[in-house]
Amino acid sequence: MTVPKKSYFIKENIVIKESGFVMTRIEKKEILSDEKTKKVAMQVSTVSIVVNLLLSVFKLLAGIIGKSGAMVSDAIHSASDVFSSFIVIIGVSLAGKESDEGHQYGHDRLECVAAIILAVVLLITGAGIGIDGVNKIINGTNGNQTIPGIIAMVAAIISIATKEWMYWFTRSAAKKINSGAVMADAWHHRSDALSSIGALIGIIGARSGFPILDPIASVIICLFIAKAAYEIFKDAIDKMVDKSCDEEVERKMADIILSQKGVVSLDLLHTRLFGAKIYVDVEIAANGNISLYKSHAIAQEVHDAIEKNFQEVKHCMVHVNPAPKFKGYLLCSDCDGTLTYGEEVLSEENVKAIKYFQKEGGIFTLATGRFPEYADKFKDRFKVNAPIVALNGTVLYDKDNEQIIEKWPMAKEDCYKLVKYVNDNWTKVWEYWINYTVHDSKEFKPLESAPGDGSLEKLFDSIGDEVFKILFIQDEEVTVAMQKDLKEKFGNKFRFDTSWPNGLEIQRVDSGKGIAVEYLKKHFNQHIHTTIGVGDQENDISLLQNCDIGYAVGNAKENVKKLADRVTVPNTENAIKAIIEDLDKQNY
Repeated sequence: MTVPKKSYFIKENIVIKESGFVMTRIEKKEILSDEKTKKVAMQVSTVSIVVNLLLSVFKLLAGIIGKSGAMVSDAIHSASDVFSSFIVIIGVSLAGKESDEGHQYGHDRLECVAAIILAVVLLITGAGIGIDGVNKIINGTNGNQTIPGIIAMVAAIISIATKEWMYWFTRSAAKKINSGAVMADAWHHRSDALSSIGALIGIIGARSGFPILDPIASVIICLFIAKAAYEIFKDAIDKMVDKSCDEEVERKMADIILSQKGVVSLDLLHTRLFGAKIYVDVEIAANGNISLYKSHAIAQEVHDAIEKNFQEVKHCMVHVNPAPKFKGYLLCSDCDGTLTYGEEVLSEENVKAIKYFQKEGGIFTLATGRFPEYADKFKDRFKVNAPIVALNGTVLYDKDNEQIIEKWPMAKEDCYKLVKYVNDNWTKVWEYWINYTVHDSKEFKPLESAPGDGSLEKLFDSIGDEVFKILFIQDEEVTVAMQKDLKEKFGNKFRFDTSWPNGLEIQRVDSGKGIAVEYLKKHFNQHIHTTIGVGDQENDISLLQNCDIGYAVGNAKENVKKLADRVTVPNTENAIKAIIEDLDKQNY
């Protein structure tokens, strides 16, 4: 299995565990031992032999008594199926032999040899039916032929019903024990049923004066049998040449592996079909500082989980690599007042710490109230290696591919009502920032006094269809009172967070930096086991609370510090560097 390196997101139906690991649903199957598998195959083959012998005798007598050449031929076809059942018995018996010094991986592939032989026999059978039908069409039919008796038609109907039942009976056993040879034998039963249908059509056609129906049916039946023979042959060859499992099986295996405690990442997953069994080679990464004993225990849990959930797995080899220090960590930092200080000053110490964190396998990105382009300010110093959480978590933006991954816009109509309410009732607002385009509040006039042009309407017409963030700037005491008022009137649609001493930010009620990081953790195409959020203002609280570890910088507001898991040094003292050093000590 190729582990994606660049693509960020997986779009598919998945189930998310509370731990955050991505899991797909695994269907439980009954696990059969090799001895029980062999026993099931023997029982089915024995039933096939007995039924085919009895049916062959019955159809032969019916063909002779009813004067039907088609039924006599069909009886011979049924008798040939006894040979197929013996091939199955021999193949499954040899495949089930224990490994020995000369065959240390066992004899499983011998069943594939049996399936290939049966596929060839099935193809020859189908070809024979088809060639006979083509010859009859080319040469015509004898108009003086004897009309078959009713007993021949009854025998054909009984044969169809019996062989179709045998097909489903054998097919069910083949799926239960995952046997290509038994599945091939099931298709032999189906081919016999199809042959009997041809015989029935020929008998009915002869009795009705249309003998040409028999050869036409034979040619059509031939095509169905040839298709089944090809699929059986291809499946057997795939198992002979170490074909890997399909993508869905490998996806489920990967999810099981990543869910095991102590697994930091999945570095490699190779599978190969070996007869009816599967061989699995796995490379996982684990904490490089743990003991060999613990490392072995993690590998053993992975091994046992694979063999428990996938009954076809005969052998699973697990290799453990030492993981980079921060493999599986996602660090999301606020910008102003957290990563930077003063006029967007980014210290060299923080830059070095970020690069070290990324070099050791960590994922670093920004969780900012600004547009995604804000990251370009630092592109010459460091590069984010995950999508950016922008506009307070209302936009998740992939810088590498320049596309919005997910977004949480507000309803434009609701935004208009909110801004109008503020315009009418809070005259001390200095500025309105909508989607980060600054609008001086002095430009707004009450709608009642400007019914014709309506500057608010013009404003909202100019900002496009989606509104992500609104920011009101005013005196600090006005901000506090305004926040309380707006929460009471619009709290069911918006969230209201303070930022800076005099800013009030508005966004969708079910959005936030923390919500965006949770989405990132669930859908990011890398194994993330720990998220770290860092911030200083009220609009960072969701980031700190929704991440596994929430850090407040030393200069953060007191209510932010109280809700954080940890408090570090102020932004002016290289807070990001201090956090990365703290994580380093924590793990090692």
